[in-house]
Amino acid sequence: PGKYSEIDEILELIKVGGFYIIDDMLAQPNWPERHQENVNKLIEYLENRKDFNLTKLNWSTGLVIATRKN
Repeated sequence: PGKYSEIDEILELIKVGGFYIIDDMLAQPNWPERHQENVNKLIEYLENRKDFNLTKLNWSTGLVIATRKN
């Protein structure tokens, strides 16, 4: 759950060239109602950050790799 509630704190710990891997980003049948909204907001937030490159992978439960830029 920290990937939603503590995202700023997590990303501040990543050095230039470092990366953060987030799993469980594709819809799952056991997700609670409205959880997809949390996922969508997180991805939008990461896409709008200028200090990270984002790669989204449609693999397994869904992965997002965020890499810190200079």
